[in-house]
Amino acid sequence: MKAKLAKNDPVLITQLHLTDGSLFEMASPVGFVCLWMDLEHHSYSDETAANLMRAERVGTSDIVARPAKGEFMRMSRLLGASEYIETANKETFIIAQLEEPSALDEAEAMCSFEGIDGLMLGPAASETIAVAATNTGKLNFIYLSKYSTEHEDNKLFESMDKAPSDPIMGITELYNKDTRADKINLSMGVFKDEQGSTPLLDSVKKAEAIIYAEEDTKAYSAIEGFAEFNDAVLPLIFGADHEAVTSGRAATIHTPGGSGALRVVGDFLNKLSSSKTIWVSDPTWVNHINIFETAGLEVKLYPYFDKASNGLAFEAMMTALADIPSADAVLFHGCCHNPTGVDPSNEQWQLIADLVHGNGLLPVLDFAYQGFAEGIREDGEGPLKLVRPGKETLVCGSFSKNFALYNERTGSLTAVATDAAAVDIATSQIKSVIRSIYSSPPAHGGIIVSTILNDPELRAQWEGELKKMRDRIQAMRQLLADTLTAKGVPGDHSFITKQRGMFSFSGLSPKQVEQLKNEHAVYIVGNGRINVAAITPSNCDALCEAISKVN
Repeated sequence: MKAKLAKNDPVLITQLHLTDGSLFEMASPVGFVCLWMDLEHHSYSDETAANLMRAERVGTSDIVARPAKGEFMRMSRLLGASEYIETANKETFIIAQLEEPSALDEAEAMCSFEGIDGLMLGPAASETIAVAATNTGKLNFIYLSKYSTEHEDNKLFESMDKAPSDPIMGITELYNKDTRADKINLSMGVFKDEQGSTPLLDSVKKAEAIIYAEEDTKAYSAIEGFAEFNDAVLPLIFGADHEAVTSGRAATIHTPGGSGALRVVGDFLNKLSSSKTIWVSDPTWVNHINIFETAGLEVKLYPYFDKASNGLAFEAMMTALADIPSADAVLFHGCCHNPTGVDPSNEQWQLIADLVHGNGLLPVLDFAYQGFAEGIREDGEGPLKLVRPGKETLVCGSFSKNFALYNERTGSLTAVATDAAAVDIATSQIKSVIRSIYSSPPAHGGIIVSTILNDPELRAQWEGELKKMRDRIQAMRQLLADTLTAKGVPGDHSFITKQRGMFSFSGLSPKQVEQLKNEHAVYIVGNGRINVAAITPSNCDALCEAISKVN
């Protein structure tokens, strides 16, 4: 008998129920350099198998033979008669592998067969096989593998753990199951009218009537979407006379919602940027981190919210931004910061832009709530200071809120480059990324938006409806602050009226949030974020009464 098997000795493994890749996973713990036979996939005649075995040499990575599964006894006769085995035995260990628990007879035959030096047992093989192998007294090697090679046993779904509920969507799932009649849901970022419904805008209805009358195809759009949408959205975001627009160094691409734009940014940066890091505010929209990490980026936080003042931690933010390495990306909320409702002033935006471009950082602007703070142009005045001549910026847009097109998943990604030639290159790469994700955007929402923006009458009507949504949110902010004060809830609630957009960081603790849900059927996000746009004159009193009871 040969000496005991040493690491990296060449071995011949027979009677495999393996794929090529899994063999090496099984063998690698003991350093096998192996030549093997696969008895699972195909049948060969005795003569063909014998010829294949004689033709190969130890140390290759080629499959020696592939007789049909369950034909060990026939193969063992071949092995015993083969000159190949006689040659191999001079320098190679012959290891038999068994996976199936029912293979006891084959195991005994293997263990007694002249020329078999060891046995490799898969995790499903019975203990009896190991005992039988040991009792022969002829083997100098028994290896128990932790890898399963039986495909029918590899049940992917059954091996999974259930994913945790989404921190926001999961709250709505709980709300929907709650049978209490007076329940209030302030978790989802969706605008509600005074009746508690998410309206379909009249301008959208009219646009759809036009579309249905004129539409004659459902053919794919281009990767970047329809030109009518992109050409209308670019000046909407920046203003028609903005330098980035007039110079031709900005280009817009239609995406499946703002989330789709963010994911394209993540994949784009991971594929092409020298830095694989993006910085987001602390706190930020919870899905920002999920989207960018899934795209392969490292996500880091910079300070943003000052709990003591319920305002912007501007000095701490600037200090942190100054330490970010050059070429890293930094995500900023364009307006109506989610979840705090706290935005920098225009003067602060100027200082932020100076620092970002002075340090060679790449600004990524998430402009999901344009028009919900002060107005379409007013909301861009501060954040668009990041868009400077000769500098690069990525701007993600969403039309879920300002057009109330939540289920149409309509968004945009605008690349701003140093010049028109550079933006052409950038958009070609963005389109390459898109092709690998979703190929082309859903068309209907984009056609609605472009129809409205390109029709002066419809655009004027839409802007009026947007103003009504904005005014209602501000009215609910004032009502919330006043009612909390009237209910005797401790503290100065004027910060609520100074915040902008749909959300307010209430200052409620996770314990209080849990109490509100369990004891009062009030559902808000665990970090205390309240969707002010879901407060109505009819539920505000009950909400504030509940808050007074958990304080």
